[in-house]
Amino acid sequence: MKDHKKHTVFILEPEKIYSFMLNYKFQRNSSYEILSFETAGQCVNNMLAKPDVIILDYKMLGKQILEVSKMIKERTSKSSVIILLEPDDQTMRQDLPKEVSYDYLVKDKDSTKMTDMLIQRILNSVERKEYKNQQVRQKMVAIYIAVTILMVALVMFYFKWNS
Repeated sequence: MKDHKKHTVFILEPEKIYSFMLNYKFQRNSSYEILSFETAGQCVNNMLAKPDVIILDYKMLGKQILEVSKMIKERTSKSSVIILLEPDDQTMRQDLPKEVSYDYLVKDKDSTKMTDMLIQRILNSVERKEYKNQQVRQKMVAIYIAVTILMVALVMFYFKWNS
């Protein structure tokens, strides 16, 4: 089930120090490819990289978070979104978009570690789903091959019986 694929993580965080801390924490993990952006436009325009996880700063985006989240989902529906809140933004949780699936974290002294744990949980969940989908595809191929062999055998039997 485990592969050694690099997982792409986008970070949209305007605070240079916090962005540096996230980059430092995640770049120590060799399975992450980290891309940091200073504007939502840069982030959205790079969706061809198909990020596995996108970290968005709520304070930076404010009311635009719904619009940006929808653009992200339109361009890459498989990306998971993590929204970072300032400690004083916690009451804004209920205002976060219900239309877009996301996780949120409050920035504090443990949030870089919590963000890493959340990303691991998200990626493990995605890998489990991909593994199950792969198993289903393999079973479908086996059934298709068995049915094809049966059809060929029936055709051969039919021609042999009628000759």
